Amino acid sequence: MKLVFQWIAITVLVLTYLAALLAVLHPHVSPGYRSYFIDHNSTDWNVVHYAGAPEQGMNFKRDGLPDWVTSTVGLSVRDPMGRWTDRDVARTPGILFARPFQGTVCVDLSVAPAPAMSGKEFGLRMGDKTETLKLTKEGFSEFQIPFTLERGSEKLELFLPDKLPRENEMDHSSTDTRRLGLLISTLRVVSGPCVGNGNVQRN
Repeated sequence: MKLVFQWIAITVLVLTYLAALLAVLHPHVSPGYRSYFIDHNSTDWNVVHYAGAPEQGMNFKRDGLPDWVTSTVGLSVRDPMGRWTDRDVARTPGILFARPFQGTVCVDLSVAPAPAMSGKEFGLRMGDKTETLKLTKEGFSEFQIPFTLERGSEKLELFLPDKLPRENEMDHSSTDTRRLGLLISTLRVVSGPCVGNGNVQRN
């Protein structure tokens, strides 16, 4: 009988350790928690969410996030004009949505390039669809990009060149060590086709 209890105790102990190991390797946490505490690719944690709708848009100059956005990935802390992508925070910056978007949607995005990105292309992916865009001028440009999503997507990702220099490498008088790519000012996601031609840059 004593041997039986010993084997039961060993079995319970082994199962407890396996459960703990599984929890460590595959934690059941929110995407925002994972990005900030586990992957370390987000500067957002415990941010205030304000009421809003995707068609009303997201203002990156404003404190907090709209309630249709869970968190961001690969973005630096807020600047007066918006938020910069920072290669040191994450290789692939993006926006994580609180709900999936499906069907025909129009992404309205306002961005400005860092000096290293001037005149260069970048990719924008939603679901399994990727569009290639090009910045042709300094300052902010507004893009309207149509996507047809057969499956729901809860993420918008930006693909920038791998070798982005630090700001103080571009300007030796600068103390900014970030690897900046794009300064994002506003984002809207509207159900239905884009108004106008779509996939265009408005100067």
